[in-house]
Amino acid sequence: MDILIYLLLIVSIIIVIGIKSKRSLHMLQSNLYNENNRYLKWVVKNRREFLGLDLICFFISISGLLVLYSFKDLLLLMIFIISVLFLTQSFILYKRIHSVKTKKPLVITARIKRLIITNTILNAIPLVLLFLNLNNEKLVFLFLTIISVVVILNYFVVFIAMLINMPIEKLVYLHFKNMAQEKLESINDLKIIGITGSYGKTSCKNILADILNIKYNA
Repeated sequence: MDILIYLLLIVSIIIVIGIKSKRSLHMLQSNLYNENNRYLKWVVKNRREFLGLDLICFFISISGLLVLYSFKDLLLLMIFIISVLFLTQSFILYKRIHSVKTKKPLVITARIKRLIITNTILNAIPLVLLFLNLNNEKLVFLFLTIISVVVILNYFVVFIAMLINMPIEKLVYLHFKNMAQEKLESINDLKIIGITGSYGKTSCKNILADILNIKYNA
């Protein structure tokens, strides 16, 4: 019975973090990876999203850490309640996210895949520590408190993952920049047209290429 309740807890944590992280990554990508602080401005504008059932999980966890950890009979009951709250919060978030219209869905690019890996590692650390200390009631509540904070502040955890990945992204950028320069330099008599903007660059490029290819090799 104890194992099933702990398993329910871990599954509920993974589900709520997964749903929140997808939302955070989508908004980070939509806001050009925080160019001109766009992502952070979006987080501040939508700060009410921090006030969910996961906040109740935090207060249950902190009360268990400070006072109730010595009452072993309450431990499993509180973990079960936290699990149910996390699952309920996941359902509410899922419904809310799918009811909001967005200009563009999350695109799973190579950069997003790298962010998912880093974000998963950051979220997994307290979860693994929780799993390794299931025999210590006080440590269980300590890591549950940390996990609750991580869940509540998921937008910032994803932002930290982005900051960690920045050196890698710069190297990737330089690699593709050098490849592009080498290719451009290898073509004689080349005229270059630059297309910029936040949205519609690819569509504009395709339309322009179709027009130019009537007479030129574009």
